[in-house]
Amino acid sequence: MGHCLPMQCKNPYPRFTLEYPGAGSSPLGQMRATLDQEFAHISRDPNYGVEWLGRLVLPVLKGESPDLDQQAALNAHLKAAGISPESYRPT
Repeated sequence: MGHCLPMQCKNPYPRFTLEYPGAGSSPLGQMRATLDQEFAHISRDPNYGVEWLGRLVLPVLKGESPDLDQQAALNAHLKAAGISPESYRPT
C-alpha cells in the first residue's frame, strides 16, 4: 500500500462529486470505472501501460483483430485525412 501514499499526499481530501449515486451502475458508468482503474494502474506501473497498450492498440494497427473490417477502417482513416478511397493508391 506504500505506493498509494504519494497520491494521498498530493490530494488528501475525499473525492466530491455531484453525480447521482446510481450513475455508476449504467454500462457507460461501468466502462468509465474500469478505465479509471486501468489508467490508475498504468500511472503507477509504466510496464503495465506498455503491455495494456499493446493488447489494445497493436492488434488493430497490425490488422490482427478477427473482428476488424480492414477496408472499412482504411476508408475511415482516408476520409478523416480528406482523401477519397477511389483516389488512394497504396505503394
